[in-house]
Amino acid sequence: MMKIIIPAGNNTAEIAIDNENLKFIMRGSSAPENPVAYFENINQKLKEFCENNPKNKTIRFDLVYFNSSSAKFIFLMLKSLTQYNNIKIEWVYEDGDFDMQEAGEEYQKITGLDFEYFVKEENE
Repeated sequence: MMKIIIPAGNNTAEIAIDNENLKFIMRGSSAPENPVAYFENINQKLKEFCENNPKNKTIRFDLVYFNSSSAKFIFLMLKSLTQYNNIKIEWVYEDGDFDMQEAGEEYQKITGLDFEYFVKEENE
């Protein structure tokens, strides 16, 4: 069962945790006014999710936009995941959004994490 931990706000992404299917999902746009507080909360939830689920788990980034502050904190989130085993990153981007695709590829290269890429069609 999907449990929304943090609902989407005007400038913040939705965070959902699916403990049954072992998925942690960040979805929407991320440009929070106070990125430190926002991502501190997300990082705590992510840490709890990873520590409470030792089996294969998926972290899914389904973002349509993130600003430069969010880019830094997403990198720090991904970097923190390197300490855990059995993690797969799903990176979703809209068809033709080469910037978002490239961002995922750069994060993969820098962190060495296992990424899988998904193209979201216009009607999704």
